[in-house]
Amino acid sequence: MAANIYESPDGKLRLVLTAGDDGDVMLGFEGYPWHTHANLLVPSYGPTKDDALKRFVQDIIESRAVIALYRRGGEIIGIEITLDPAEDLRYLAEGETVEHRFWNGSSPP
Repeated sequence: MAANIYESPDGKLRLVLTAGDDGDVMLGFEGYPWHTHANLLVPSYGPTKDDALKRFVQDIIESRAVIALYRRGGEIIGIEITLDPAEDLRYLAEGETVEHRFWNGSSPP
């Protein structure tokens, strides 16, 4: 199984792309459960799995995709890409908070 790892400029996030022997490509943040598969990104991000994956990763590392960091008691319990930051607030469990950021560490408007 081959893997590519991208680390955010501030060193706080590690994005991992893993290609299985069966050709399935999975993308997620190291140490956290959220992930997606290349085939799920078609056609929203591109017409083929390779095109869609490339654009999705570029959107993340070029700070066009909003990243949600979920915390409980100050500890990060989940990291994921979010399509609707306002909606994330509706599903917080008691004691949880969410921080929205871009790959480069800046905050979305």
